[in-house]
Amino acid sequence: MMHQTCASLVPETPQDISTSTKNYFKKVLAPLQTPIVQEFQVLTILESYVNYTMDKAFRLGKRFVNPDRYAELGVLDEPSRHLGV
Repeated sequence: MMHQTCASLVPETPQDISTSTKNYFKKVLAPLQTPIVQEFQVLTILESYVNYTMDKAFRLGKRFVNPDRYAELGVLDEPSRHLGV
């Protein structure tokens, strides 16, 4: 019995797909392009807000938490002892 590999089942080049198939998918997927681009733009804006908020929280945490103090207490050295693990 002859076994086919996964690579033999996948078209190697774009020429393996007929022009009519390409045109069919272009026509079917074209209406989705605008909403997808709009969603991407919204997500890009939200990502900038998240990055800003995370940066601000990091800077505030760094300002109020002195890692050297926790190291002196041994909190940073043995986290499992303090978590009850």
